[in-house]
Amino acid sequence: MQDLHRQLIEGRADVPRVGSVVELESIPRYTVLDADGSAVAPVVPYLRGLILDDNRPLTAKSYAYDLLRWYRLLWFLGVPWDRATEAEASALVGWLRVAPNPQRR
Repeated sequence: MQDLHRQLIEGRADVPRVGSVVELESIPRYTVLDADGSAVAPVVPYLRGLILDDNRPLTAKSYAYDLLRWYRLLWFLGVPWDRATEAEASALVGWLRVAPNPQRR
């Protein structure tokens, strides 16, 4: 597991693009789906809270994409969200630093 974390941080591994962000007709306006198309349960109340706290829908959309990246990393590592540690957070930050991003071009 440690080696996979290091590979991500060094850009020698990439996180599979599974799951998606979808727009809903209800609150929250956006949510994260896993690879099977099911809503990621912990995300729904979090994004709902953002909207109910008077944040704009596009704020929730942006957070949904951030959460999708986080969950993709956790799924890749096989770590449940409630068991994530500083090691997974470091792997995410390291991977984001080296992952291709068209906006950086």
